[in-house]
Amino acid sequence: MKFVLIDTRINQFSFSPSGVQVPPNTKVRIATQIGRKYTKLDDTHYEITLIAQIKNSEEYPSPFNLVSEFSGLFEVTEVKDDSDLRKFVIEGSKAVYPHLCALFANVATMARVPNLHLPFKSGPVLPEDEDKFAFVVGGAENGNNQPN
Repeated sequence: MKFVLIDTRINQFSFSPSGVQVPPNTKVRIATQIGRKYTKLDDTHYEITLIAQIKNSEEYPSPFNLVSEFSGLFEVTEVKDDSDLRKFVIEGSKAVYPHLCALFANVATMARVPNLHLPFKSGPVLPEDEDKFAFVVGGAENGNNQPN
């Protein structure tokens, strides 16, 4: 499987006050949600869209709502099966993620929210992209997966 990032696009960026009043010197726990969608446009073109948002909720009150949505257009060839497609989506997301980070930080800066950045990711962008391995450590012959 081979892919090339052809184009990038900002789909949405917005900031709005939520109406929640935060007393001075109060620490607010900001919950950032990151999501993804991908679309097959034709036989060789796919679009991967990453969305980062902070939304005011009961669980995580926030004095503002912030949404950043960024897409990458890819030309993809030699996709043999679903495994190749999954690899492309993971690797393509890694290519789009730094652009989303920059957009997110810029929107926050323009809204005068200091030091609000998405986390640095050297591996998979989303938790569901991580491979889960089952390791068997000592004593597996008796059904024990714990070290002896």
